[in-house]
Amino acid sequence: MGLKYFTLSAAFFFLMSCAGGSTTTGNNDTKEEEEDQSPIYVFMEDIMKKESTEQLSSIASDIVYIPLETNNNSLLRDIKYIVSLGNKYVVSDAFSIYLFDNEGKFIKQVARQGGGPADFSSVVFYIIVDPKTKNFYLSAERKILKFDENANYKGLIKIDEDDSFLTGAFTDNNTMVLGLTNYVWTLGDTTTIYNSIEVDTQGNVLKKYINNSPRYSEVVRRPLMSHVTSIYTFKNETRVFDWGHDTIYSIVNDTIFPYAILDLGKNKTNYNPDFSNIEPSKLYEMLESFNGHAIANVFENDDFLFMYLTEKGISRNEINCIYNKRTKELKLLKDNVFLNDLDGGISFFPKKALNENEFFNWKSAEKFKEEILSKDYDAQKAKYGDRFEKAYQLAKSLKDDDNPIMVIAKK
Repeated sequence: MGLKYFTLSAAFFFLMSCAGGSTTTGNNDTKEEEEDQSPIYVFMEDIMKKESTEQLSSIASDIVYIPLETNNNSLLRDIKYIVSLGNKYVVSDAFSIYLFDNEGKFIKQVARQGGGPADFSSVVFYIIVDPKTKNFYLSAERKILKFDENANYKGLIKIDEDDSFLTGAFTDNNTMVLGLTNYVWTLGDTTTIYNSIEVDTQGNVLKKYINNSPRYSEVVRRPLMSHVTSIYTFKNETRVFDWGHDTIYSIVNDTIFPYAILDLGKNKTNYNPDFSNIEPSKLYEMLESFNGHAIANVFENDDFLFMYLTEKGISRNEINCIYNKRTKELKLLKDNVFLNDLDGGISFFPKKALNENEFFNWKSAEKFKEEILSKDYDAQKAKYGDRFEKAYQLAKSLKDDDNPIMVIAKK
């Protein structure tokens, strides 16, 4: 693949991915239903003027903390992904993947970075769950490893595709949509470029979806920014969102169409770099030099679009905002979190959706202790009672170097 290509591909995805929209559009029986198929439009140019203090109860009715068991066989440096298998969780950092039960008890190591048949060779990977069977798939560069619902390795799936694929989601038809990592210099011809492919569980390519986002064509060595950072299925529609662009696409019945337009206006990053002679060591310096904002991740439930923005190109400075699909209000969250008015514990903004009614994030044991134990115990206990007491006792029991705490907000 070439050192430069691998470095750029890994850098973009690692820094910009990490897992948004509306209910399914209706049929075409009436004019009103046809109008309902128009994309959601969210004007975001003035987002920095809309900072708002929001309560966690506005998106959830319960919050749960799951301390992941710490032992010599389950040492997590951080958390990169969490996926739910119903009564178990698959949890990974950049180097290993583990299976825990629904109380956080360690079950086994699933895979790791290495050269074995069930291992992955790159820190850039993605986990895709089949919601019907609870089998899951580890997508890493150009290969997919299959595991059953008990995290037993079931073999390698080979896909005949030149571009790298990483992010993905199962459709309602028991197929997978995989996001492609496209670059002009790897393609040559830019007249027909695909942002995703649909495959069956045997790896057969069933459909390719054309990337309708703006692309560069006049200079061969300028990258096509079509890193798909969000793919998920919601209300029988599969959503696809490209890094650096404004449009969330839906895939329904083999057709891709705009679902939501997130218009950053003049605040959008002017992202048109020339990498023709850039050294890999200078990549981050170049990207950090850009001004403006980019939408790095989106996901949703019935009521909200959750959006995670970056500023200055790929900077990791968090800008978390929500769009209420019912009231059409856009809000930037003060301090990037919902204030926890459910148990008085950890403040929260979801990293991604576990399903349509549950969202997750995580805290290091050290940060969890720091936030909970710094609160006014008497005031919080008087207001929230045993709910705060439970969080407080958990914080007291932790060591700074324990595994992270899963935080799950439930609608």
